[in-house]
Amino acid sequence: MIPTSAIFDKEIVNYNHENDYILDEVVSTITYESNLKDAEKIVIDSACEIMTPFWKKFPKRIPKEPHIRLSFKDSGIDLTVRYHTIATKRNRIATDIRREIHKRVRKSENVEFAYPHTEVLLRNKP
Repeated sequence: MIPTSAIFDKEIVNYNHENDYILDEVVSTITYESNLKDAEKIVIDSACEIMTPFWKKFPKRIPKEPHIRLSFKDSGIDLTVRYHTIATKRNRIATDIRREIHKRVRKSENVEFAYPHTEVLLRNKP
């Protein structure tokens, strides 16, 4: 049910009007000092770990390989993993992927999450 007042004020998207599968994405930001190749592997492996049981039931026409897009931000590098998912389970699946990414990054020695902060370095002058 959509209120009549919302029809003209907001964009309404029916994700599964034509298809039960949609392209979704999860964004993680890592530090510039992190090993980018390892971070990409963590993100891809996390998406695959969570999505594989669902992908087994997907029709053949739906792509099953996640892919990554990168963008540079002030505080770090955004890794956006894009993957096809079930429209009605999109939020739960994305949350599970975020949990898996968090777990793997915390275990990694050369990948760290970035966040906006200020760092002050005090140096002794010679």
